[in-house]
Amino acid sequence: MNFTRSLTAIALTSVMLSGCISVRASDIDYETTEQLTLDASDIKKLSVDATAGFLKIKGDESLDEIKVTAELAVQRDHYKLSLDRRGDRAILIADANTDKYSNWFGASPKIDITIHLPARLALDIEDGSGDLWIENVLNGVELTDGSGDIIGKNIAGGVELNDGSGSIELSDINGEITIDDGSGDIELKNVSSNVSIEDGSGSIEVYSVRGKVNLEDGSGDLLVEDAAGHVTIDDGSGDIRVKSLHDGLTLVNTGSGGLSIKDVTGEVNTRD
Repeated sequence: MNFTRSLTAIALTSVMLSGCISVRASDIDYETTEQLTLDASDIKKLSVDATAGFLKIKGDESLDEIKVTAELAVQRDHYKLSLDRRGDRAILIADANTDKYSNWFGASPKIDITIHLPARLALDIEDGSGDLWIENVLNGVELTDGSGDIIGKNIAGGVELNDGSGSIELSDINGEITIDDGSGDIELKNVSSNVSIEDGSGSIEVYSVRGKVNLEDGSGDLLVEDAAGHVTIDDGSGDIRVKSLHDGLTLVNTGSGGLSIKDVTGEVNTRD
Protein backbone atom coordinates (compact mmCIF):
# COMPACT_ATOMS: atom_id res chain seq x y z
CA MET A 1 0.00 0.00 0.00
CA ASN A 2 1.21 3.51 -0.84
CA PHE A 3 1.98 5.06 2.58
CA THR A 4 1.50 8.71 1.43
CA ARG A 5 -1.83 7.95 -0.20
CA SER A 6 -3.02 6.16 2.95
CA LEU A 7 -2.16 9.11 5.15
CA THR A 8 -4.00 11.48 2.80
CA ALA A 9 -7.10 9.29 2.85
CA ILE A 10 -7.02 9.06 6.63
CA ALA A 11 -6.62 12.84 6.99
CA LEU A 12 -9.55 13.58 4.67
CA THR A 13 -11.74 11.00 6.42
CA SER A 14 -10.92 12.53 9.80
CA VAL A 15 -11.83 16.02 8.62
CA MET A 16 -15.14 14.85 7.18
CA LEU A 17 -16.06 12.87 10.30
CA SER A 18 -15.20 15.76 12.62
CA GLY A 19 -17.87 17.95 11.04
CA CYS A 20 -15.64 21.00 11.43
CA ILE A 21 -14.89 21.56 7.76
CA SER A 22 -16.94 20.68 4.69
CA VAL A 23 -14.75 20.01 1.64
CA ARG A 24 -15.93 19.92 -1.97
CA ALA A 25 -13.74 19.06 -4.93
CA SER A 26 -15.98 20.80 -7.50
CA ASP A 27 -17.53 23.95 -6.13
CA ILE A 28 -18.66 25.94 -9.20
CA ASP A 29 -21.36 24.51 -11.45
CA TYR A 30 -23.56 27.57 -12.03
CA GLU A 31 -22.52 30.71 -13.88
CA THR A 32 -25.05 33.36 -14.86
CA THR A 33 -25.94 37.06 -14.65
CA GLU A 34 -28.94 38.24 -12.64
CA GLN A 35 -30.60 41.67 -12.47
CA LEU A 36 -32.35 43.03 -9.37
CA THR A 37 -34.25 46.33 -9.01
CA LEU A 38 -36.02 48.07 -6.14
CA ASP A 39 -38.00 51.29 -6.01
CA ALA A 40 -36.04 53.71 -3.76
CA SER A 41 -38.41 56.67 -3.61
CA ASP A 42 -38.80 56.32 0.19
CA ILE A 43 -35.49 54.55 0.94
CA LYS A 44 -32.81 56.36 2.99
CA LYS A 45 -30.02 53.78 3.23
CA LEU A 46 -28.70 50.74 1.39
CA SER A 47 -27.14 47.98 3.48
CA VAL A 48 -24.92 45.53 1.60
CA ASP A 49 -23.73 42.16 2.92
CA ALA A 50 -21.37 40.59 0.37
CA THR A 51 -19.00 37.67 0.91
CA ALA A 52 -16.76 37.23 -2.14
CA GLY A 53 -16.39 39.05 -5.45
CA PHE A 54 -15.87 42.65 -6.52
CA LEU A 55 -18.34 45.36 -5.50
CA LYS A 56 -18.89 48.48 -7.63
CA ILE A 57 -21.27 51.19 -6.41
CA LYS A 58 -22.09 54.37 -8.31
CA GLY A 59 -24.55 57.05 -7.24
CA ASP A 60 -26.69 58.94 -9.73
CA GLU A 61 -28.81 61.94 -8.70
CA SER A 62 -31.30 61.23 -11.50
CA LEU A 63 -32.18 57.71 -10.30
CA ASP A 64 -35.16 56.80 -8.11
CA GLU A 65 -34.47 53.06 -7.95
CA ILE A 66 -31.66 50.69 -7.02
CA LYS A 67 -30.32 48.60 -9.89
CA VAL A 68 -28.10 45.58 -9.22
CA THR A 69 -26.22 43.49 -11.76
CA ALA A 70 -24.81 40.28 -10.28
CA GLU A 71 -22.36 38.00 -12.11
CA LEU A 72 -22.42 34.62 -10.40
CA ALA A 73 -19.87 31.83 -10.38
CA VAL A 74 -21.18 29.59 -7.60
CA GLN A 75 -22.44 26.14 -6.73
CA ARG A 76 -26.10 25.80 -7.60
CA ASP A 77 -28.43 25.93 -4.57
CA HIS A 78 -25.59 27.02 -2.27
CA TYR A 79 -25.73 30.80 -2.68
CA LYS A 80 -28.08 33.63 -1.74
CA LEU A 81 -28.81 36.77 -3.75
CA SER A 82 -31.61 39.10 -2.68
CA LEU A 83 -32.60 42.78 -2.64
CA ASP A 84 -35.40 43.61 -0.19
CA ARG A 85 -36.92 46.52 1.68
CA ARG A 86 -37.04 46.77 5.47
CA GLY A 87 -38.70 50.01 6.55
CA ASP A 88 -36.75 52.88 5.02
CA ARG A 89 -33.73 50.67 4.34
CA ALA A 90 -32.88 48.51 1.34
CA ILE A 91 -30.90 45.34 2.07
CA LEU A 92 -28.77 43.55 -0.51
CA ILE A 93 -27.39 40.11 0.36
CA ALA A 94 -24.84 38.48 -1.95
CA ASP A 95 -23.58 35.30 -0.27
CA ALA A 96 -21.60 33.17 -2.68
CA ASN A 97 -21.13 30.31 -0.22
CA THR A 98 -24.08 29.85 2.14
CA ASP A 99 -22.73 26.55 3.52
CA LYS A 100 -19.36 28.16 4.31
CA TYR A 101 -17.54 25.13 2.98
CA SER A 102 -13.77 25.19 2.43
CA ASN A 103 -12.47 24.88 -1.10
CA TRP A 104 -9.27 22.87 -1.44
CA PHE A 105 -9.55 22.26 -5.17
CA GLY A 106 -10.39 24.59 -8.05
CA ALA A 107 -11.80 28.10 -8.05
CA SER A 108 -13.69 29.62 -5.14
CA PRO A 109 -17.32 30.74 -5.58
CA LYS A 110 -17.97 34.45 -6.00
CA ILE A 111 -20.63 36.99 -6.90
CA ASP A 112 -19.43 40.16 -8.65
CA ILE A 113 -21.82 43.03 -7.92
CA THR A 114 -22.41 46.33 -9.76
CA ILE A 115 -24.90 48.74 -8.17
CA HIS A 116 -26.40 51.95 -9.54
CA LEU A 117 -28.43 53.85 -6.97
CA PRO A 118 -29.76 57.30 -6.07
CA ALA A 119 -26.79 59.39 -4.95
CA ARG A 120 -28.69 60.59 -1.84
CA LEU A 121 -28.70 57.12 -0.23
CA ALA A 122 -26.39 56.42 2.71
CA LEU A 123 -24.33 53.22 2.49
CA ASP A 124 -23.67 50.57 5.15
CA ILE A 125 -21.44 47.85 3.71
CA GLU A 126 -20.03 44.60 5.07
CA ASP A 127 -17.72 43.03 2.51
CA GLY A 128 -15.73 39.82 2.80
CA SER A 129 -13.20 39.76 -0.02
CA GLY A 130 -12.74 41.36 -3.40
CA ASP A 131 -11.99 44.84 -4.67
CA LEU A 132 -14.44 47.65 -3.92
CA TRP A 133 -15.23 50.89 -5.82
CA ILE A 134 -17.59 53.62 -4.55
CA GLU A 135 -18.36 56.81 -6.45
CA ASN A 136 -20.80 59.73 -6.19
CA VAL A 137 -22.45 59.00 -2.83
CA LEU A 138 -23.85 62.03 -1.01
CA ASN A 139 -24.92 60.78 2.44
CA GLY A 140 -21.95 58.97 3.95
CA VAL A 141 -20.38 55.51 3.87
CA GLU A 142 -19.86 53.01 6.69
CA LEU A 143 -17.71 50.11 5.54
CA THR A 144 -16.34 46.94 7.14
CA ASP A 145 -14.05 45.10 4.74
CA GLY A 146 -12.06 41.89 5.04
CA SER A 147 -9.64 42.01 2.13
CA GLY A 148 -9.27 43.63 -1.25
CA ASP A 149 -8.43 47.10 -2.54
CA ILE A 150 -10.80 49.99 -1.87
CA ILE A 151 -11.27 53.05 -4.09
CA GLY A 152 -13.73 55.81 -3.20
CA LYS A 153 -14.24 59.23 -4.76
CA ASN A 154 -16.71 62.08 -4.65
CA ILE A 155 -18.31 61.05 -1.35
CA ALA A 156 -20.21 63.48 0.90
CA GLY A 157 -21.23 62.83 4.49
CA GLY A 158 -17.93 61.26 5.50
CA VAL A 159 -16.37 57.80 5.47
CA GLU A 160 -15.99 55.37 8.38
CA LEU A 161 -13.87 52.41 7.36
CA ASN A 162 -12.73 49.27 9.20
CA ASP A 163 -10.43 47.30 6.92
CA GLY A 164 -8.43 44.10 7.25
CA SER A 165 -6.04 44.18 4.32
CA GLY A 166 -5.68 45.81 0.92
CA SER A 167 -4.86 49.29 -0.33
CA ILE A 168 -7.19 52.25 0.27
CA GLU A 169 -7.56 55.28 -2.04
CA LEU A 170 -10.07 58.01 -1.17
CA SER A 171 -10.39 61.35 -2.96
CA ASP A 172 -12.77 64.31 -2.97
CA ILE A 173 -14.40 63.50 0.36
CA ASN A 174 -16.79 66.10 1.79
CA GLY A 175 -16.82 65.08 5.46
CA GLU A 176 -14.68 63.34 8.07
CA ILE A 177 -12.65 60.22 7.39
CA THR A 178 -12.05 57.59 10.10
CA ILE A 179 -9.99 54.54 9.19
CA ASP A 180 -9.00 51.50 11.28
CA ASP A 181 -6.74 49.46 9.02
CA GLY A 182 -4.77 46.26 9.40
CA SER A 183 -2.39 46.33 6.45
CA GLY A 184 -2.08 47.95 3.07
CA ASP A 185 -1.15 51.36 1.66
CA ILE A 186 -3.47 54.33 2.26
CA GLU A 187 -3.78 57.45 0.08
CA LEU A 188 -6.20 60.31 0.80
CA LYS A 189 -6.69 63.43 -1.32
CA ASN A 190 -8.94 66.49 -0.99
CA VAL A 191 -10.77 66.01 2.31
CA SER A 192 -13.01 68.80 3.65
CA SER A 193 -12.86 67.84 7.35
CA ASN A 194 -10.85 65.85 9.91
CA VAL A 195 -8.87 62.70 9.16
CA SER A 196 -8.14 59.99 11.74
CA ILE A 197 -6.19 56.84 10.83
CA GLU A 198 -5.12 53.90 13.00
CA ASP A 199 -2.97 51.64 10.86
CA GLY A 200 -1.01 48.44 11.39
CA SER A 201 1.33 48.41 8.41
CA GLY A 202 1.67 50.05 5.02
CA SER A 203 2.50 53.52 3.77
CA ILE A 204 0.16 56.47 4.41
CA GLU A 205 -0.07 59.56 2.15
CA VAL A 206 -2.45 62.40 2.98
CA TYR A 207 -2.88 65.45 0.72
CA SER A 208 -5.04 68.58 1.00
CA VAL A 209 -7.04 68.24 4.21
CA ARG A 210 -9.15 71.17 5.47
CA GLY A 211 -9.37 69.79 9.02
CA LYS A 212 -7.12 68.07 11.56
CA VAL A 213 -5.02 65.00 10.81
CA ASN A 214 -4.40 62.30 13.43
CA LEU A 215 -2.19 59.37 12.41
CA GLU A 216 -1.34 56.35 14.56
CA ASP A 217 0.84 53.99 12.57
CA GLY A 218 2.69 50.74 13.28
CA SER A 219 5.04 50.56 10.31
CA GLY A 220 5.40 52.18 6.92
CA ASP A 221 6.35 55.59 5.54
CA LEU A 222 4.12 58.60 6.30
CA LEU A 223 3.53 61.73 4.21
CA VAL A 224 1.23 64.65 5.09
CA GLU A 225 1.12 67.60 2.69
CA ASP A 226 -1.15 70.66 2.87
CA ALA A 227 -3.21 70.31 6.06
CA ALA A 228 -5.25 73.23 7.40
CA GLY A 229 -5.74 71.75 10.88
CA HIS A 230 -3.27 70.52 13.48
CA VAL A 231 -1.39 67.32 12.59
CA THR A 232 -0.60 64.65 15.20
CA ILE A 233 1.61 61.66 14.40
CA ASP A 234 2.33 58.58 16.53
CA ASP A 235 4.62 56.34 14.49
CA GLY A 236 6.37 53.01 15.05
CA SER A 237 8.74 52.74 12.10
CA GLY A 238 9.25 54.24 8.67
CA ASP A 239 10.14 57.65 7.27
CA ILE A 240 8.00 60.69 8.17
CA ARG A 241 7.62 63.65 5.80
CA VAL A 242 5.39 66.66 6.44
CA LYS A 243 5.02 69.76 4.27
CA SER A 244 2.78 72.84 4.16
CA LEU A 245 1.06 72.44 7.53
CA HIS A 246 -0.95 75.49 8.60
CA ASP A 247 -1.73 74.81 12.28
CA GLY A 248 1.29 73.14 13.80
CA LEU A 249 2.55 69.60 14.34
CA THR A 250 2.72 67.20 17.29
CA LEU A 251 5.04 64.19 17.07
CA VAL A 252 4.03 61.75 19.83
CA ASN A 253 6.52 59.13 18.63
CA THR A 254 8.76 59.26 15.58
CA GLY A 255 9.86 55.63 15.87
CA SER A 256 12.64 54.57 13.52
CA GLY A 257 13.21 56.18 10.16
CA GLY A 258 13.98 59.59 8.72
CA LEU A 259 12.12 62.81 9.56
CA SER A 260 11.56 65.72 7.16
CA ILE A 261 9.62 68.85 8.20
CA LYS A 262 9.04 71.73 5.74
CA ASP A 263 6.85 74.83 5.73
CA VAL A 264 5.06 74.34 9.03
CA THR A 265 3.12 77.29 10.47
CA GLY A 266 2.59 77.09 14.23
CA GLU A 267 4.30 75.09 16.97
CA VAL A 268 6.13 71.83 16.43
CA ASN A 269 5.91 69.68 19.58
CA THR A 270 7.84 66.48 20.16
CA ARG A 271 6.92 64.06 22.96
CA ASP A 272 9.56 61.38 22.30
